[in-house]
Formats: sequence, C-alpha cells, structure tokens
Amino acid sequence: MNELKIYLKKFSELNAQILEIENKLAVLKKNRETLENNIIPLIESNNLKDKDIKIGNSKFQYHVTEKKDTFTQQYIKTNLIDFFKETNRGKYSNEQCQKMADDIFQYLVNKRNSKRSVSLKCTQLLEK
Repeated sequence: MNELKIYLKKFSELNAQILEIENKLAVLKKNRETLENNIIPLIESNNLKDKDIKIGNSKFQYHVTEKKDTFTQQYIKTNLIDFFKETNRGKYSNEQCQKMADDIFQYLVNKRNSKRSVSLKCTQLLEK
C-alpha cells in the first residue's frame, strides 16, 4: 500500500506540472492566433498570397485549407433520408424513405467497433 501512495503522489505531481505547461501553451497559442489574425489581412492587402516571405531563418506562406464537416450521426441520418427522397422521386412515401434511412443508420451504428481503455484520472482538491 505504501508503494501505491508513492506512485500516486508522483503521478499527482507530474499531472500538476503537465497542467501548468498546458496552460502556458494555451496562452502562447492564443497570442500566436492574435498575431496571425493581424498578419493575414496585411498579406492579402499587399497581394502577397502567392509569395514566400523570409524573415531570419523562417519562411512564411499564405496557406488556404478546406475542411469538410464531420460525419455526425445527425448528418448521416438527414442525408440518408434526403438520398432516398431524391433518388426515388415519388416511388416511396416520405415515411418509407424515413424508415429505410433509419434501418441503414441503425445498421451502421450497430456495426461500429468499440475500444475500451483504462486510465487514471487525477483531480486536484482544494486545500482546507
């Protein structure tokens, strides 16, 4: 039991250090985001979108990414219903389209694999 207390105390200390570093990192990322939000309009207004900007040992590039919406359960279900309505134009009623979409949706939900992981959570208590 003494060994467990030693391990848990060390775990708690490491957890506190990690939280402190994560908080500092969050502040740094927020500051970087603020700078980025100031820099991007300057790049755009100076027509530098297609240029590499070199400062010291850093190279900056204006970069555009496109991200698709995630596949939420609501997204899948809604679009399955729409699919059946659009592809079967009048062949099936709205209720039948809904039923077919629900059946496929439930099939997909039930076929998902699940993973089980075990971890240790540590919560800092307020000192009395």
